Amino acid sequence: MATDSNALRKIFVTGLRNAHAMEAQANELLERQIERLDDYPELKTRLKSHLEETHRQQERLDRILGGLGESASTIKDTAMSLFGNLAAAGHMPAPSPASPSRITKQPPINL
Repeated sequence: MATDSNALRKIFVTGLRNAHAMEAQANELLERQIERLDDYPELKTRLKSHLEETHRQQERLDRILGGLGESASTIKDTAMSLFGNLAAAGHMPAPSPASPSRITKQPPINL
């Protein structure tokens, strides 16, 4: 039974570390997008709010991992941050996500 418990704990910790790394990637993507939205203050404000939420989520994950005697995976966080920056760089040649040519009559997305 102890082996099952240890296996479940290992899966749980891995999931927490993966979630932390995904938040690191989201952080990089949001920061790069925010840099490009000076002409769209309302959208920029919403993304800044989402970025703050991302930081709070990372802090919660850090507390949970710390309570388990664990920590985030620096390797996963670094890799996902790099991928976030690469993804953002790949979108740089594209027009702004809020350019008039890309805005449709779809309802707004609440972040």
